[in-house]
Amino acid sequence: MHSTLLTLPLLLASSLVSAHGGVIGYTIGGKRYTTGHVGSGNDRLKFSPANSLQRAWTGLGPVRSSSSPNIACNTPGTPAHTTIEAAAGAPLTAHWNPWPHDGGPLSVWMVECPGDCATFTSPHTASWFKIHDDGLAGTQKLIKAANSLTVTIPASLKSGNYLIRHEVINLARPPAEFYPECAQIKVTGSGTKSPGPESRSTFANAYKMNLPQFTGSYNDWRAKGGYKLPGPAPWKG
Repeated sequence: MHSTLLTLPLLLASSLVSAHGGVIGYTIGGKRYTTGHVGSGNDRLKFSPANSLQRAWTGLGPVRSSSSPNIACNTPGTPAHTTIEAAAGAPLTAHWNPWPHDGGPLSVWMVECPGDCATFTSPHTASWFKIHDDGLAGTQKLIKAANSLTVTIPASLKSGNYLIRHEVINLARPPAEFYPECAQIKVTGSGTKSPGPESRSTFANAYKMNLPQFTGSYNDWRAKGGYKLPGPAPWKG
């Protein structure tokens, strides 16, 4: 990510404790796409809508309920202006604003758009599949990697239009706080596979708010071990 973001003072990070945790850019096919910016005060994190592949988010708070329509792509999660091609089998990197919490899981999900992603308005009722899961130490890895995460789009995935959803779950102050972000991509390549029902779930079904993975704190889970993010296992193709 840009060096100016990497050198932001620790004071800014501490001011983001109650702030939106946003993906502010993606690197796809070696090209960087900016979707947000970091500033100060009330502008300490802002969505950049112009020609963005990321679905819009507003405000500075997390999603707090798995049954909310915003659990899929944040608030308001309206369709983006752009869809970017991403080759199956190739890396895709998401870049976050400086993340202030070191306790919680990090995951990446995908779902097919029924046609053009710009007309896909109900992703919260769709059956998503997971391609990456970092478990309890996810945000620690994120911070150590300069607030970025690189995943590989499964090489055998069928070409077409998809939403790719990056999610950080904050367990520093339970119950869980969800920070999801969705981007619109067009997967290219010769893949022919799609995940089966055993690899899919809606978020309302996978993320029951009374599960101990969401009611327990990061410190409690770190002490006892065995944390597993609810939902299907990552699909590798």
